[in-house]
Amino acid sequence: MQVRALRLQNFKRFTDLSLADIPADAKLVLLVGANGSGKSSVFDAFELVSRLGRGIGILSDVERRAYYAKGGADEDILLVFADSSVRLEGGRLRTAAPGPSVPDELRQGRQRLYGRSTLRVAARMSGARFNNGGLSEVIRRDIDSPATFIDDDRRFFADATKYAADFNHALRQPVFEGKQVDIKSLSDQLIKPINDALQRVFGQVGPAPQMTNFREPEEPGGPVSYYFRKGQHEFPYDVMSFGEKQVFAVLLNLFVRRDRLQDAVIYIDELDLHLNTALQHSLLEEIVEHWIPENSQLWTASHSLGFLRYASQSPRAAIFDFDALDFDQPQTLVPAPKDTSEVLEVAVPREYLPQLFAGRRLIYCEGKDAAKFNSVGLVDTVFASGGNKVQVFASARDGSMPGVVDRDYLTDTEIRDWEARIPTLRILRLYSIENYLYHPDNLAEHFGDGFERARYIDDLVAAKRDAYEDLLYGIARARDSYPFVRYLTKEERDAYGETGREVQRLLKSDDFSTFYPVFPMKEQATQLRQRQHQHPGHLARTQWFAKQMRTLLEGVPVIAPKRSPD
Repeated sequence: MQVRALRLQNFKRFTDLSLADIPADAKLVLLVGANGSGKSSVFDAFELVSRLGRGIGILSDVERRAYYAKGGADEDILLVFADSSVRLEGGRLRTAAPGPSVPDELRQGRQRLYGRSTLRVAARMSGARFNNGGLSEVIRRDIDSPATFIDDDRRFFADATKYAADFNHALRQPVFEGKQVDIKSLSDQLIKPINDALQRVFGQVGPAPQMTNFREPEEPGGPVSYYFRKGQHEFPYDVMSFGEKQVFAVLLNLFVRRDRLQDAVIYIDELDLHLNTALQHSLLEEIVEHWIPENSQLWTASHSLGFLRYASQSPRAAIFDFDALDFDQPQTLVPAPKDTSEVLEVAVPREYLPQLFAGRRLIYCEGKDAAKFNSVGLVDTVFASGGNKVQVFASARDGSMPGVVDRDYLTDTEIRDWEARIPTLRILRLYSIENYLYHPDNLAEHFGDGFERARYIDDLVAAKRDAYEDLLYGIARARDSYPFVRYLTKEERDAYGETGREVQRLLKSDDFSTFYPVFPMKEQATQLRQRQHQHPGHLARTQWFAKQMRTLLEGVPVIAPKRSPD
């Protein structure tokens, strides 16, 4: 089972959030973003659908609305799987489209959604008593899962008890059947998988903890005591480091509940807690490549560089960047481009990016345009968000980092002049990147033979005429705000005022090639049908757009990274 798309409406902090275009072969879906960006809300949606499907621990309508619903409206969750779609609307599960009823997996407690919250690591071993049936039934139905993702996930105690019970059963059963116990086979089945995983995760940074023994509780319901060895030293679980406990708890859970992982969507919030960068990468690699079945999918959220690097290198990973979302407006996210700076900036301060991308040409650009530039896939070139126009200009002017800024209301002469003064600065030849993406030449390549170029240009001319008077009065004010102005002499500033009137004349013309370079497509002509429902990331992957960017960036140097202070 794999999620192909997700939509949350009036859910937690989101008015309308969609995650789209998840690749069919995605085994890992990584959500990145700053604290408070809404990543865990996705896991809350999975968990709500899961618990409603199993019919256990469901909140009352009042409690459900208070926790999940935004603004008092009914929450609405749409999950699109490879072979079915399910919708949760007002606390009720139903199919999202005409067809069979809600899949059996979502109705009879066999559904393949399995999650772990961040609050899942026990500092000490303690006992586990089960009031909702036997231990096997608790684990089979996942009855001990937390009600929400802000609750403590205490399944580790059931896992530890069940592992010991299974081990003892496997040890005793052959005796009762008159057979010899095959110790090696038993070890290979029950001990080796966990110890091998601990070795792969921790072994690269020093001795890895290895599970050596466990002792059963002295009284019913008491804790099972687990023991480990590093080098010559044996110690109990309680004195392990928190990072070691974190990894062991996850591995034990996946091992004990491995039957639930088949054909499943598995979601584990912040899997990387308390691990250094090298161990983060090793843990995610271990889980994805050794513990998640091929017919299943892992979702996790992270700020860690190790997780980001693994996902960037994996051909079967999709990364969604939750930074800078407007919770009150409809938002659609698609997977972020790989091997770019945007997702890495979540974990790495901007000043360290030159060292991270040493040997490649790193270029700052305005705002959130880096993702669009990186969609081009220019060889050995990576774009990063450098802040606003003033910040990008300053970085280029002081020689610390090349930058690309929008043209806005500059003339061709002014562009050539400033690029001559600052060799590391490039200015777009069109108003903004949207002017490239929605240029008729770019749309013609994107749409193919069905694109009506002449009609589109006529529509653009009409939109420009409608906006002209409003734009006219903002040109001078906009030009005065550009960072170039503060470096002009008095004579140059007087000439700058005159060329502003030249921009007005360009904008007044109905000739497309004359007005379009200074026409703000970022805000204008947004209603044209030719640009509706076209994702910018897709429009940035044309050969035409790539050629424009290669031409623009000719001669931009690679700047050697400065050494960070010791």
